[in-house]
Amino acid sequence: RSAATRRVQVEGRGEPFWGWNFMAGYRQKWWWWEVSIMLRKAALVLVVSWFPEKLQVYGGLWLLTIVLFSHLAANPYIDHLHTLIEGAALGCTCLTLNMGLLYWYMADVHANSCSADAKAAVVALANKQNA
Repeated sequence: RSAATRRVQVEGRGEPFWGWNFMAGYRQKWWWWEVSIMLRKAALVLVVSWFPEKLQVYGGLWLLTIVLFSHLAANPYIDHLHTLIEGAALGCTCLTLNMGLLYWYMADVHANSCSADAKAAVVALANKQNA
């Protein structure tokens, strides 16, 4: 057992959970899962900062797809709700990157028309209204 992990007994549950200071709730087998999350974030920063512009979205999408499937296969959290929330967040991020690729494609196809700029303005205004 690592000194960096802590074991906490959850009220009403017989199974202790493991975790770091940021988030606890991992199964004992997956006590190191927080490290993989930090490595994922560092890898995403490296992809965005080192890849050429056109490959940034693809690299991020490939990385997050691998992370999503590894998360679903590992099921590291004791609480199923945590697994669903993290899976939904990763899925939404992958969907956002896919929609960004679609928008990028549509902007390239309609580069000489104002429809892509009009769509961008509508999306920007909608985001501003929701903020």
